[in-house]
Amino acid sequence: LEIVSQVADALDCAHAQGIVHRDIKPANIMLRPNGSVTVMDFGLARIESSTLTAAGEILGSASYMAPELVLGGRADAKSDIFALGVVAYELMTGERPFAGPSITSILYKIVHAPPPSAHGVNLNLPPDYDDIFAKVLAKEAAGRYQKAGDFASELNLRKWADRDPVLRARGQAAPAPGSVEEAGEEPSPLAELVPLGLAEEPAAATTFIMQ
Repeated sequence: LEIVSQVADALDCAHAQGIVHRDIKPANIMLRPNGSVTVMDFGLARIESSTLTAAGEILGSASYMAPELVLGGRADAKSDIFALGVVAYELMTGERPFAGPSITSILYKIVHAPPPSAHGVNLNLPPDYDDIFAKVLAKEAAGRYQKAGDFASELNLRKWADRDPVLRARGQAAPAPGSVEEAGEEPSPLAELVPLGLAEEPAAATTFIMQ
């Protein structure tokens, strides 16, 4: 959850400046030895008002692409939030919500299939996480969270409320134990960054451009 929260903060900062990352995936999330997170590779990033990307092009990594991108739509903050939802689902369950042996099968599921129950895959997760993932991975962009931070906050709220009936009744989140204290820390050298290692993409399902 701390990783998801930090990535969400970075995305909200970028989105506030009108910048869309367009390739959020584990390989672009780097962990520092002190536990802090750096979002890498803004090489596909685009200013939301820009028209540099030609219509009909698809940019990104197949497993983390939002449905509207698969269908040829424009990337925006909501498509980044969808990608973060896929990463969060994978971190918490060990599986991707839209998996398949080929790009075609992955993209079909992204557009047409609902994500499997996160609680069903990992029984340690609160059952109502299914509602959170259903929202962040909604097929229609308008149905998703407005900000990445809203998604991360609800994950934390549901986690601690599930463990503490008093907090659940109050609708408040308990502080996460062992949270990273960043104040006063010097940034680690780039060489100390470690990529967030999760499952590999199917062959030829990495970053691509489709005319």
